[in-house]
Amino acid sequence: MLAVLLGPFLLPLMAQPVGINTTKPDASAALDIEDNSRGLLMPRMTTTQRKNILNAASGLMVFDTDTQSFWLKQNTDWVELANMNQFVRLKSVNGSSTFTSSTVEKRRYVWELSSSHPTGSSISIPDQIIADACADEEGCLVILSMSNFDANSSGVSVFGSCRMSYNPATKRWRASTDNSTNNGGIDGNNSIEHVLSIYGNVFFSDASYSNAVGSDAATGFHFMKWTAYPATTVCRLVIED
Repeated sequence: MLAVLLGPFLLPLMAQPVGINTTKPDASAALDIEDNSRGLLMPRMTTTQRKNILNAASGLMVFDTDTQSFWLKQNTDWVELANMNQFVRLKSVNGSSTFTSSTVEKRRYVWELSSSHPTGSSISIPDQIIADACADEEGCLVILSMSNFDANSSGVSVFGSCRMSYNPATKRWRASTDNSTNNGGIDGNNSIEHVLSIYGNVFFSDASYSNAVGSDAATGFHFMKWTAYPATTVCRLVIED
């Protein structure tokens, strides 16, 4: 009888936002928590436990203790929130009409050389980064650019790009600009083989600058600023998975 009498009064209260440590919860939030010394602790579980959640709803989020990261259920896939640039690709094998999904992490590395970098010198690009971005079946996108080198390039860039595939075990690489006479480069083969260049000034190469002598003086890929341009010139190398 009490529930029947109080029901009409309780329903409006249940529809109101709930506040913890606040008497004025935000109207747009179902739950508003205020605290300056403590956080919100999400459910914690192993990868196996996370994957065994029955009928996990899209939008469900947990903390995976194996990967030490947050995971979000997005439609039929679990997506790791450690890298917000992830996307899901669909893949068909041997012409199958069934597509399987896998999560792909997009990574983007940027190097910039300005007037403070010596002309005729190079910086080493860590092999780990090349392998991380370029050593899968899609390879990587390489973008080389130069800006602010004359009155017509203020605020804009001239650039070139290619896709590059790399094998960390053999050090072999191929770029989309290869042709029938170029079988790809082998790092440390005592010759300089450039992946990209801009106006003969900026190079992405498998060699380092060595007293203007055409020899591979160092192993590994390098970003080179070769000749003198105005002090305002900015050169950039972007490697994107």
